[in-house]
Amino acid sequence: MGYDAELSSGMKGSFYLSTSGAAPYCGHEYFVDVVMSDQMAHTYGEFMITLVGTKGHSEPLKFESLMHSLDHGAEEKHVISTHVDIGNVTSVKLQFVKAIDQWYAAPYVKVHSVLVVPVEDTSHRFEFCANDALFIWGQTVAVSSHTGC
Repeated sequence: MGYDAELSSGMKGSFYLSTSGAAPYCGHEYFVDVVMSDQMAHTYGEFMITLVGTKGHSEPLKFESLMHSLDHGAEEKHVISTHVDIGNVTSVKLQFVKAIDQWYAAPYVKVHSVLVVPVEDTSHRFEFCANDALFIWGQTVAVSSHTGC
């Protein structure tokens, strides 16, 4: 899809364009990498993430499509899309949502760092250091530090 798309003949698989159901249809995509602490217990759940920038903030975005296992030292890498032009990313807000049917899973996660890269301009990389902060189920925590990663 797009100009000179036929020149990308080596690409295989399914590709999707993020759009909304109403105008404006286009969005802003970000590659996000959340690194779990090496010092956390096994848990099961997902993240909600809000990107905060120089022009505003995104809506809370579901980071994964399904709840799943989260372990120490793991990395969660996904591309998320918002229809808000937030400008340069200045911080992220994370909320951990624990799966309620997994009674044995810890009700928290520890996050080491969060990397945000705008897909439109990969030369800009925004790394935020959570410094192994505790994210308790249901609480939203802002991460804006750039030291200690």
